[in-house]
Amino acid sequence: MSTAAKRRKPITTSPGVIEPGALYRLDELQARLRLGSWGLRQMRRAGLIVYRVSGRGYVLGSDAIEFIVSHGRGVTDCESEGGGQHRSEQM
Repeated sequence: MSTAAKRRKPITTSPGVIEPGALYRLDELQARLRLGSWGLRQMRRAGLIVYRVSGRGYVLGSDAIEFIVSHGRGVTDCESEGGGQHRSEQM
């Protein structure tokens, strides 16, 4: 087998896409959410559930989504472009 065939393929990630039924390594979740190490560390300190196996951390996609929904702030299209009101302020 050639050296090129023995090399692992790089992980392909779709930034921003988290599947509820998938299991993600911490570095993969960080790449998908485009977070720095500080952002991921803040999520963990705020209660993101991390499963440890053989020294590696894993997060269930459903746990990541639940965390983001419960700790995030919903914004409207207008607000995300610099103006507008928070969804709760529109009612």
